[in-house]
Amino acid sequence: MVGGGTAIAFAGGPHRPRLLLVAAWLLSRAALLVALVAGTTMVLGDVVLYQGWVRGMTSGRGLPVHDERWQYPPGAAVVLLIAGLAPRYMWGLVGVVLVADAAVFFALLLRGQSPLGAAVWVVGPSLLGPLTYARFDVVPTAFAVCGLLWGRRPVLAGAALAIGGWVKVWPVLLLGALRDRRAVPGALLGAVVASIGVVLALAATGQRGGATAFLAFQQARGLQVESVAATPFMVARAFGIGPPPVYQYGAMEVATAGRDVAVAVCTAGEALVLVLFAAAALRAWRRPPPAAGSQAAGPPTAGPASADRALALVLGLMVTSRVLSPQYLLWALGLAATAVAMGSRRQRTTAGLLLVAAAASQLVYPVLYGGVLSGRPLPTGVLVARNLLLIAATMSAVRGARVHAAKVARPSPAEDALVTA
Repeated sequence: MVGGGTAIAFAGGPHRPRLLLVAAWLLSRAALLVALVAGTTMVLGDVVLYQGWVRGMTSGRGLPVHDERWQYPPGAAVVLLIAGLAPRYMWGLVGVVLVADAAVFFALLLRGQSPLGAAVWVVGPSLLGPLTYARFDVVPTAFAVCGLLWGRRPVLAGAALAIGGWVKVWPVLLLGALRDRRAVPGALLGAVVASIGVVLALAATGQRGGATAFLAFQQARGLQVESVAATPFMVARAFGIGPPPVYQYGAMEVATAGRDVAVAVCTAGEALVLVLFAAAALRAWRRPPPAAGSQAAGPPTAGPASADRALALVLGLMVTSRVLSPQYLLWALGLAATAVAMGSRRQRTTAGLLLVAAAASQLVYPVLYGGVLSGRPLPTGVLVARNLLLIAATMSAVRGARVHAAKVARPSPAEDALVTA
């Protein structure tokens, strides 16, 4: 909460804070659309790629499983096909992303405990720039945010996270962030039902074949220049050491000797993050449900602890991944906004670090990207700073998640007195 009076005013009678946030969201999104039209065409490269895929799918060729740049679960095809219904593909994609963006904003605004969460989402994508509307990463982010906020309805939460996982894999992993074991059966039921619906939608559009082909392309990828693990190689490049990056699998990748070792380290790091997350989930689910009347009691998927664990997982995977495209910041920004909206004071620091990282990411791509690839000192320095900010944000998120887990495990004396009174 910003303060007792602010929180009460926001939740109760006066609507001015809410209206100000709506106005800020509308103005910021209008500015993003103007920047998308008037700015560099570099960010539109993937839009042209999506349009080509849609033409192939609508002409009966199915999923683009022979294109090494197709690295998405088959549910992404549904999103791209919906965008293709518009007369101009770019505006169809913008429309789809705008709807998802609005879903995130209004979910945070109307279901959050603090208006700061919605404010984080207003600012974050604005700092990342027009790339926000030239990719479809806001769509899985919307499903993830809604899944975490639908705490009183585990079935809906599970369905939302599963649908998001069919678009990009990471949202379905957040099923492990459910608050306690009471939510698991309902969430799994929702996930199964939603998955059946996605499979039927794919079958109806003729896009079911080659559903797992994207996994091979993902595993074959090298070390993207923006990834945290590529930072030493890019610094060396700024000193004239190593060859220039090469274009592979839809991104610029490090071509320096030693990159295979870095990729192996990234793979091990991601596996470790997943193991630690699974262990934390099992500990939370083995814990007895909070006693009725305690501050920890509530809906089984609700509470900042769930959003904290989700944020720590996604940031951990981002900083250990061999691939780190700038639009991935939208995932972390959405989850940080959710944690702040659900009352997590400790994740405000994480959100602040991510906001600065988002601004730096827009400088890295597209503003200074040519300099990053050619190894110029200033652009390389901005990239290094951005990656250090992401590491700091990850550490902050993990620390916040651990503190919340400890609070849930050990109720305060005041809570114990309330329960036993």
